[in-house]
Amino acid sequence: MNNQLIQLDDLCIDLEKQQITRGQDTVPLPKLSYQLLVFFINNPSKTNSIDEIANSVWNDREVSNETVIQRIRLLRQGLGDDTKLPRYIKSVRGFGYQLIPSPGPIQTGHSAKQTDLEQSELSKGIEDQALDTKPSQSNTPSIALQVSILVGVILVIGSLVSFKMLVSQNSDNPTSQYQAAKSKNSQNSQDSQTNGSTILARADYYYRIGQQDDLLRAETFYRKALLQPEQQIRATIGLANTLSALVCRYSHSIELAKESEQLVKKLLTNPTLNNQARADAWAARGYAVDCLGNLKLALQSYIKAVELNPQDFSSRSSAAHLLEKSGQFINAIQWNFEVIDQTNENALTRLQLARNLELLGYIPQANKIHQQIFELYPDNVFINEAYPQFLFARGKLVEAQAIAQQAIERGIFRRDLYRLLGEISLKNRDINDALAWFEKSKSINPNTSYNRTIAEIYTNSLTQDDALKRVDQLNQAIESGDTWPDNFLELYLIHQRVLGDQTKAQDSLNRLANNGYLDIGYLQQSPFFEQVQQNEAFKQLIEQLQLKKQSLQQQLVQQAWLPSGLLD
Repeated sequence: MNNQLIQLDDLCIDLEKQQITRGQDTVPLPKLSYQLLVFFINNPSKTNSIDEIANSVWNDREVSNETVIQRIRLLRQGLGDDTKLPRYIKSVRGFGYQLIPSPGPIQTGHSAKQTDLEQSELSKGIEDQALDTKPSQSNTPSIALQVSILVGVILVIGSLVSFKMLVSQNSDNPTSQYQAAKSKNSQNSQDSQTNGSTILARADYYYRIGQQDDLLRAETFYRKALLQPEQQIRATIGLANTLSALVCRYSHSIELAKESEQLVKKLLTNPTLNNQARADAWAARGYAVDCLGNLKLALQSYIKAVELNPQDFSSRSSAAHLLEKSGQFINAIQWNFEVIDQTNENALTRLQLARNLELLGYIPQANKIHQQIFELYPDNVFINEAYPQFLFARGKLVEAQAIAQQAIERGIFRRDLYRLLGEISLKNRDINDALAWFEKSKSINPNTSYNRTIAEIYTNSLTQDDALKRVDQLNQAIESGDTWPDNFLELYLIHQRVLGDQTKAQDSLNRLANNGYLDIGYLQQSPFFEQVQQNEAFKQLIEQLQLKKQSLQQQLVQQAWLPSGLLD
């Protein structure tokens, strides 16, 4: 029996040629979407968690839940599936995704030569075809009966024939790979049930989803898993990452990030950690101190994780982000490309690449990426925050305001998003509206003083004594490694607007540039700098940054790893 051709409802999947047809029409899918479809075929009638999908389709590479969900969305679009009335893949709320129709082998009435000829004809011009978004109905109602009989035969044969024998005899055969994958997934499922890690599995599941409520559920499960000695290492790392995510993504108390750091520091003293666990622990420490604002220590921790596990593309991506923040743009771009090349889809890494290109002056290329990911990832807080900021720095106030409002309508509530709307209102000379946005920005995150300082400056409520205390706190934070741009910008505003010391205000901007800052567009557009934009020292700073940008452009185009056509 030839089961290299799989019938799935009205689709025919040729496993050998990796082609999908519906009737006489080819259904073109990207490689990763095709692999995802094969995964579902390998797991019929089973509800697959995001964790299971990620581990199988991405071959145990670390990917975010958003990447998995978005790829499922793209697969559905490619098949012409309707999410409200799904025909192929349905979402099982709280559990994962499930294939709806039962797959089975199909026998054609043609000779092998005829089939090859037809497939050759069908494959012509695939690259020029658009995705088929309206599935047609099958013309062969008898197929259902054929499939039912054949599936029954498969089950009988499967109970009599060892999968091991089939794999050894047909190791290069796509059919045996299909059967081996089913055997592997079945074994993984049995192992998961027998090792008593159900609580930990649920914690991992909710952490991968990553929304605020899910992270709170994950925290509860991880704390329960800590009570099981055999699960303590994984549970500690999972809990640490969850606590950091609550702080970084959703502005929960900074104390959670401090707890996260302490959990991982203690774990790293454990001499029994294997190499993988130690790499994961360093990555978790990087995340914790990243959320605490220590850019230097976070970068060191992420790099340590990558050294221990070169396949940790999540840490590599995080390190790339901090390389950009510290002014190491060429290394940042290279690492971002390595992550994208290895993981196929990574929303945050693509965002970082857009930011890299933007800062180096490749505006059309950056704009294209920003537009794409803003549309594709409506629930990603960082992407929704970044696109209006990009538009604002280009002087497109109307567009920036509209996109920021759209992000808020999507349920994105971020302090920098509110502050941006306040800056737009200042540019439009609407001080009352600006104050309202600054107050919202101040109230949404208790872990940072920058937005509180802005609100107090524009309401004239920041006294000189409090301003001086804040200056001391900021300088101490910077000395300890917290060299995030906001600290220098806050120092500038305090010296310029409250203490009236323009020399120290300009010095704060110079320190900002010396620590890698290159956002020339923002310095030229933000109303925070209107008072100094005509000062000679500020003009010289902008000129120095322009020269640095040009030098980086020259370095970038000479890199052998740079994809051809990227900068055209």
